[in-house]
Amino acid sequence: MVRRRFAPSLVVALAIMCAGASACSIALNSPAESKDSVPSPTPSPTPTPSPTPKPELKYLFQIQTKGPILTSNPAIKHYLVLNTMGTKDGPRGYGPWPSDAPRLGWNLPFYLSEETPTFQGTVRLLPVRFTDYFVLTNVAGVPQVTQGRLVGPQDAQSIPGLPVQGLFNTQNTLLDNYRILQQGQDWNISGNTWSLTLTQSDLTAIPEGGNAPISANLFTTNASPERGDQIIDRWTLSENDFFTIQTREGTLTSGRDFNSPLIRPENKPTNVDEPSVNLVMYQVEVRAIE
Repeated sequence: MVRRRFAPSLVVALAIMCAGASACSIALNSPAESKDSVPSPTPSPTPTPSPTPKPELKYLFQIQTKGPILTSNPAIKHYLVLNTMGTKDGPRGYGPWPSDAPRLGWNLPFYLSEETPTFQGTVRLLPVRFTDYFVLTNVAGVPQVTQGRLVGPQDAQSIPGLPVQGLFNTQNTLLDNYRILQQGQDWNISGNTWSLTLTQSDLTAIPEGGNAPISANLFTTNASPERGDQIIDRWTLSENDFFTIQTREGTLTSGRDFNSPLIRPENKPTNVDEPSVNLVMYQVEVRAIE
């Protein structure tokens, strides 16, 4: 501790003044202070402003086929599949697995994986991960978009949590008819373009406060009661792959391939035109909801 030291002359003077006295009181005042000075009031702390809440984001999807999108045939389905929990694994498209019928989800084009308990093939498969998927098809004579979702175990308030690993984890539940989207508000068809508007609250939570990249895939399929939704076209050339979408506000993710043939032309019905099920473009724009 640094101590204040008295100059020698001041010490001698003080000793003379106090000589013979029974007590001596010494008051030392700095040049800047006096006995009569009034302490300055302590300033009130400046209140910390509350953080401005982040606006909710919306995701504007545009998915295009080479020709006008076919929505009149109930066997033809157009899929957008997302894994909002990351990009390490995603919605790979190995196809349905009829051996598991009637288990819920057996018909999905992203059902089969290395974790499918009844798969005994010699080809090595990889894990499949998804959280939300959207299906455009014809239902009762009109186009309809349905959302499916994979959810995890419920909490104490019976609210489903995030899925644990994939479809075959017994803690998870597949909701194949989670909700029906509203045409004109949530989605629309114009020629060869399927437009879909989703918000953060429409999707399973995205990590990093809604800013982390997510994984995705696109499919067109031909539904068969015996074989499931057989893949006609897939965005990724390899069944082992998926693609990544950026989710930060202001980002734009897109892909184009106008010359690629169908992945599985043998699964296309003969009465369906190839351009109407051939995927050629996707685009995702992220904006704040005003």
